[in-house]
Amino acid sequence: MSDNGFTLFLFLNVSIIILFIGLFVLLLSIGHSVLYTSVAFLFIYVGFAAVQSELSNFISVRLSPNLMSEGIGMSNLFFFMGATFGPALTGIFLDEKFTISNKIITFSTYHIGIIGMGLMVLVMFFIVMLVMRRKEDKRQNNIHYHI
Repeated sequence: MSDNGFTLFLFLNVSIIILFIGLFVLLLSIGHSVLYTSVAFLFIYVGFAAVQSELSNFISVRLSPNLMSEGIGMSNLFFFMGATFGPALTGIFLDEKFTISNKIITFSTYHIGIIGMGLMVLVMFFIVMLVMRRKEDKRQNNIHYHI
């Protein structure tokens, strides 16, 4: 992988890890001081901004010049839609009162929602890793050695 691609991939992984740390701290801060929640949101906002800017850089490196404006426009549209509908739907989900018939489960809906968000971040992290590994394998297979 080129140095530029590796740097983009490394920063994307770090930003996803920062986002996951923020969600984990948010999970632990439920029922505690507002200070813990503020620290969690600090990590979440920094991680989300880093993911968004790095994916825009990633798209601009991967797309051809004649498709760049459409690709970046579509990615910004999807980020905008995710940033608006994601918190709204999560808030609706967390406000719902669920009756849990299994008495072993003692989680509240807040815990379930935040665990779900953390799992989505982990899935996104592993998908990015698999795609990058697959591209690296294709590049390695295209190398021809002349003897």
